[in-house]
Amino acid sequence: MKTSLIAILAFGIGLGTGWRFGYTPPKEQRITAREDPNAVLESRGMQQLAVAVMSLETLNELERGNTDHAKAFLARIVADYYHIFHKFVPPSADDTFLSRIESSSNTSSVLKHALAKKPE
Repeated sequence: MKTSLIAILAFGIGLGTGWRFGYTPPKEQRITAREDPNAVLESRGMQQLAVAVMSLETLNELERGNTDHAKAFLARIVADYYHIFHKFVPPSADDTFLSRIESSSNTSSVLKHALAKKPE
């Protein structure tokens, strides 16, 4: 009886400690729009910067008439997401997009080739 009580108490303490330090992020990592709207906007701004840089590169290639280069550039970005970055996105948002990538690779030889390459 005494051993069981000690085991249950030790399990509870271990569970609580693991939950606190292993599962819940420290308070400074839990930033919300209410607490720090600038941090949220900065994060979204960096995402938009990445999209804008890629879009500008693609637009410039299309304006120069380099459609094959523009396609290859975009296909490489999609392939990188497919092979590497989709692991960091919640599955609910990701599953549909991965299916769309696979479906598009059936009609796009450039995308199919990019997906066949191993990530660099």
